Amino acid sequence: MGEITKENTEPDVESYFIRCECYGHLLNVAIYKEDIGDEFGFVYLTSYDQDGRLGWRNRLKAIWQILRHGNGGGRDIVFQRDTAIQLGQKIVELGEKLKGEKK
Repeated sequence: MGEITKENTEPDVESYFIRCECYGHLLNVAIYKEDIGDEFGFVYLTSYDQDGRLGWRNRLKAIWQILRHGNGGGRDIVFQRDTAIQLGQKIVELGEKLKGEKK
C-alpha cells in the first residue's frame, strides 16, 4: 500500500508526499499557508520519479528544465481553489467506485 507522509521543512507550507503503489513515483501536494481562505489560493501538485536512475531522455528533459526554469526535479501542476476541490471530490468518488461490485 502506498504511504502518505507530511513534510514539515518549511513553516509557511503545508506539504504531503504520497508514494505510488509501485514505489517508482512520488506525488507532492502542497499549499502555502498565506493562500488558506484566499479565493485565488492555489494547490500545487508535483510528481517525481523515484526509480533512482533516469534514462537518457529524462536526463535531457531534466537538464532543459534546469537550464530554462532552474528546476529539474519534478513536473508541477497548479490548481486554483475551486478546481482543487473538484479534483478532490472526483478522487473520492472514484475511490468509492472501487468498493463497488464489478459489472
